[in-house]
Amino acid sequence: MSKLSLMLAGAVLVAGCSGKTEIGGDGAPSKQPASPAATVAPAVANDHQHLLLVVEVEPDAHHATLLDSHFVDLPLPTRRMPESGPWRVEVLSSSGAVLYAAELPDAGALRGEFAGKDGQMESVNARKAKTALSVRLPILADAATVRIIDTSPANAPPGGVELGRVTYPKATP
Repeated sequence: MSKLSLMLAGAVLVAGCSGKTEIGGDGAPSKQPASPAATVAPAVANDHQHLLLVVEVEPDAHHATLLDSHFVDLPLPTRRMPESGPWRVEVLSSSGAVLYAAELPDAGALRGEFAGKDGQMESVNARKAKTALSVRLPILADAATVRIIDTSPANAPPGGVELGRVTYPKATP
């Protein structure tokens, strides 16, 4: 295979990873970009791979379950513009230090707009009791825990409200 073919194949794979079918929970692909770049500079143990986690979150119960994890043989996708969202993912060391943090959209929020009988648009907002989201994370040597936090203004504590945490996978990529 020529170098040009390899480069084009790599570009297609990276472009495919940047689309966010991951943060949705309802199984339908989203047209939004992938998880944002880190807001905390990570001490990356492996810069040519990243970790893809599928996490189920029950916000009202403050519980999260790791459904699946995969090591991806591509660097962590970078964002051209940081995504803002009411949720944040943090990777913590065993001492509780934040090694990596990134904002996420609220995967439990559902919103729809419909034309009413009078022709006026009506919006409907709903919350899912349980949702799944995919998160791309750097491979970090000292990582111990992945924490999902709701930082929306409705939640009073300065650091936000913890929605759940899971163990950071330790398998060798």
